[in-house]
Amino acid sequence: DQEADPTPAPEAEPITLEEVRAVLAAKSVQGHTAQVQALIHKRGVEKLSQVDPAQYAGLLAEAEAL
Repeated sequence: DQEADPTPAPEAEPITLEEVRAVLAAKSVQGHTAQVQALIHKRGVEKLSQVDPAQYAGLLAEAEAL
């Protein structure tokens, strides 16, 4: 019998506002400003700082697809 590894898998580091801001700023510089704003507004807010941190991963994934 093989026992399961008793140590839990390390959790991924939470995504920070600064990381999201850096990716969105880069996309804006590349000419995607309107799309970046649309991604933020899609979350029901006007500014990136108002986005719920729980939504950062999804926002990053959508931004990186631009």
